[in-house]
Amino acid sequence: MEVRKYLHESLNKIIYIVIILIYTKTIVANENVIKGRQTFVDCIAQNGDKLIYNQHHEANGTFLGVQKETILYPEKGDEREYIITCIKVYDNRALTGPNEGKTEIISGGVGQNSVIIRVQSARSKGYDLDVEIWGRKI
Repeated sequence: MEVRKYLHESLNKIIYIVIILIYTKTIVANENVIKGRQTFVDCIAQNGDKLIYNQHHEANGTFLGVQKETILYPEKGDEREYIITCIKVYDNRALTGPNEGKTEIISGGVGQNSVIIRVQSARSKGYDLDVEIWGRKI
C-alpha cells in the first residue's frame, strides 16, 4: 500500500510539473516573437484611436535564402506625433500552411511614440504581411 501511495503522489507531482512547463513555454513563445502561423497583435486600443500606419510587406523566397525587413514607424525624418496604442501584423500566408518565419518588436511599441519591427522569413520562404499601427495624438 505504501508503494502505491508513493507512486500516486509522484505521478501527481510529475503531471503538475509538466503542466507548468507547457504553460511557461506558451507564455515565452507569445512574448514579442511570433513564429509560424500566428498573427502578432499587441493592443490597448481605445475609442478615438487613429490608424497611423497601414502597409503591405511582401518578399518572395529564394533558394536557401532568408528574407529580412526592418519596419520603422515613424519613418526617419517624420515627426513623432502619436503614442502607439495598437500594433497588428497579419500573416496572410497563415491559411496556406505554416510559415515558420518570425516577427519581433526590436524597440518601442505600445505606449511609445515609435516602433521598430523586424520581419524574417524561414529559409527558402518569403513572407506576406499586413501591418497596422494605431495611435493617439500626443
